Amino acid sequence: MTYANDEFGDTYFGVNSAHDVALYPSMSGQPYRSSGGVVGWNIPFRVTTFLNKEWLISVGGRYEKLTGDAGDSPIIKQRGDDTQWPVGLGVSYIFK
Repeated sequence: MTYANDEFGDTYFGVNSAHDVALYPSMSGQPYRSSGGVVGWNIPFRVTTFLNKEWLISVGGRYEKLTGDAGDSPIIKQRGDDTQWPVGLGVSYIFK
């Protein structure tokens, strides 16, 4: 579960300034304030394997479903997706 405070919710999912509101005509000129709370539910995953005695490679990420004010945000509804798949790749070296 991902939790955020009101400031985070409003910063990343709110549409408040006149310039931003103008980008979303469907809002009829009304700002959208996103409050904090549970932002989404997620399932993380990671796979790591040794390439040899010193080097490892990892692939990881998570499936996340945005909920509440974050999922209802005009940013997500009109320009994004409430289903997220952030992924990453890492390489590690073990010093001996």
